[in-house]
Amino acid sequence: MHNAIAELAADGCNVYIAVAFFTESSVVESLIANGCHGRLVFRLGFPTNPAALQKLMELSNVEVRYFTGHSFHPKIYIFGEKVALVGSANLTGAALLSNQEVVVSVDSNDPRLTELATLFSGYWSEAKVLDQATLTEYRSIFQQSDVHQNAIEKLGAKVLERFGEFQPSNIARGKPKVSEESIFLEHDPSHCDHANFIRARSCTMEEMQSYATSLNLVRPTQDTSSDPHFGLQHWYPRIWDEWARDKDGVVPDEVFTDDEESVDLGDSEQQEIRIPSVMPAFAQKYAYGRGHRCANEIAFRFYGQKEYLAEVFPKSPGREYLRAIGGGVSLGDWRVGRSGLVNLIKWRDRTTRRLLSAEQVVFGWLSDRGWRPTLSPPGILAKQIYKQVHGHVGVAIREPVISLLEHMNGGKPDHPTISSATKNETDEGRELAIAKVKSILGQIDSPRDLHEYLVSIGAFRLGLRVQCPECMRRSWFDLESIGATFKCPKCLNTFDAIGNVDRAPWCYKAAGPFSVKGYEDGAYAVLRSIDFFDDQKMNTMRASPVVSFTAEGIG
Repeated sequence: MHNAIAELAADGCNVYIAVAFFTESSVVESLIANGCHGRLVFRLGFPTNPAALQKLMELSNVEVRYFTGHSFHPKIYIFGEKVALVGSANLTGAALLSNQEVVVSVDSNDPRLTELATLFSGYWSEAKVLDQATLTEYRSIFQQSDVHQNAIEKLGAKVLERFGEFQPSNIARGKPKVSEESIFLEHDPSHCDHANFIRARSCTMEEMQSYATSLNLVRPTQDTSSDPHFGLQHWYPRIWDEWARDKDGVVPDEVFTDDEESVDLGDSEQQEIRIPSVMPAFAQKYAYGRGHRCANEIAFRFYGQKEYLAEVFPKSPGREYLRAIGGGVSLGDWRVGRSGLVNLIKWRDRTTRRLLSAEQVVFGWLSDRGWRPTLSPPGILAKQIYKQVHGHVGVAIREPVISLLEHMNGGKPDHPTISSATKNETDEGRELAIAKVKSILGQIDSPRDLHEYLVSIGAFRLGLRVQCPECMRRSWFDLESIGATFKCPKCLNTFDAIGNVDRAPWCYKAAGPFSVKGYEDGAYAVLRSIDFFDDQKMNTMRASPVVSFTAEGIG
């Protein structure tokens, strides 16, 4: 087992481990040294060793979480997206080096690998994070239980002394194996599996009987049962009758119901949502079975977020796109359907979904088509402005507002809000007195206080416009640089604040992404275009807009 783990993780892949007992840290330490990132979920209780846990806590590339319930008893080792090991081996020294353990590998071609990844993801989201305080307290409890551990060891020694030691022989890989068929027939020779052929509408019973005869099935000589291998069924499954549906053993396909549920995000900063599963009214809340019972189509509509989030998802098999949809790991129970994301449901529960930005989705889709997309300079500024206005771009991109900011950045906007005297100024990065800014904004017809709004989104920096007593020129000093003295940036003279700031007016300069000349280098044009199309959307329409970008062909 130790060698298998080392071999499978030799390429430095991500390793996910869920075990009941953990006593051996050397394996995890070697994985981390090999460049792997590790996640471990275990049960906090005997024989899990606090000393081994302490070593993991000191590693920088491993995350550790725990359960305390005795029912947590898996042994799963997942190596990236390529293979998983499932069996009887805990992460203990004996299991890795000396015990005879049975472990089965599940490779990437097996759909059960996705199921195991989903199972681990569920463990990870529910488990508690191990912190130093918890570990210290557990170490104290563990040390107090030494006497009980010694008693258990003495019990094992007495059993060996009284009854002797006997155990299975080592597994011989070259030994001929008994076939699966003979194993089960020897166990119950009177039992055999039975299958039903269901007649399609396009054929007759005679045609189906002829097909069954052509199979020419031969009963094995060891099979002593009298049951037929199959039966011919001339009626169709009654999928709307629960009793009949269970008897027929069928799964309904392409059956749609009107059941639906909506979820509101309470926090615009929230990047994950808990989506309740919706089951048809006729379905039981919990039912036996390993497969999915129905599919939920998920529709997103976002308002007031700090970035453009994806509402539309192209149906594409590309690797980069699917990685974006799955958050960098396997898709699990998620698929892309005709109307967007689809969540495959096993039972009524809630699933956690990370919200995806429109940029992630579109860029992943373009990458699979041979393009290398990157945001353009106007796109980068537009993205930052959108973030600062919390997704409400309507006010920030009004023509009088952007004309004012363009003037403050040294441009020459052609708008009546700016007086002719102001338009003729040519110095870069103009500052305007607060009273002047309020006067200009007060002339704009708006249902809200534009001055208060622009201050709240960080569009301005505050400072003093002070006249140098030496060269008699005025310079602007931001709030953070104001002190007992000033240094004139023009003549480099240093002078006292006292006596020179009495009549200095408080002024604003444009700040952050609002401080770029040329209408934010085109960012306003980008935002106005997206806002225009957003206004044209009906309530039933969705979009995944990406701000301005460029794309180069790969190769």
